[in-house]
Amino acid sequence: MTSKNRYARRSHISEGTVRDLIKLFAEGETSSGIARALKLNRNTVNRYLTGIRKRIAVFCEAGYLSKSADYELYCVQMRQCDRGYDPKEEQDAATSFAVIISSDSSRLHAQILSGGSLPEMLAADGWIRHNCLGEFGYMGFFRPEKTESGGFSPTTRYRKILRLRELLRQRFSILRGIQRQTFYLHLKECEFRCNYSGRDIYAAVLRIIQEDPLD
Repeated sequence: MTSKNRYARRSHISEGTVRDLIKLFAEGETSSGIARALKLNRNTVNRYLTGIRKRIAVFCEAGYLSKSADYELYCVQMRQCDRGYDPKEEQDAATSFAVIISSDSSRLHAQILSGGSLPEMLAADGWIRHNCLGEFGYMGFFRPEKTESGGFSPTTRYRKILRLRELLRQRFSILRGIQRQTFYLHLKECEFRCNYSGRDIYAAVLRIIQEDPLD
């Protein structure tokens, strides 16, 4: 009798191979690199990676932050040269997204902007209490009010948002642009990696996949 694969339903590859695939994903390996390392078809690898990213997105949306808690709210913008170019799209991935970060700076939540004012859009989704509205744009970081010293110090909050944008920039560069329909999954993956920075990402992803095996 074939043993049950805990990480993939109806899989034609072994549980050990799926675990190796998840490990390489956690280490940041590309789909082509994973395919070469595990001697798998690249389409098969891409299918599994999409499934992993979808489950990470669901995990992220399930709640790092309470919508009733105080948080700080920022709009992050990325330039054309940051985002790369996808020849399959007349316009490439979204130029702006919101970052909601807990008041203690321990967690962040990224959300795509679709039009309208930032507070109105997030209030419609239940994010109604924020104690700061700022912008992390082309030239760096801006706040609506100056600090007592007249400037802004590079706090944990600043570094966390900068790390998120840098992960996205690397992703756009490696993939030579991201299609609009998959931008959300990559954004949530980068959010997940930021929130689990310094922790065992492989073990965290493995738990997520064990609870909801890949198809």
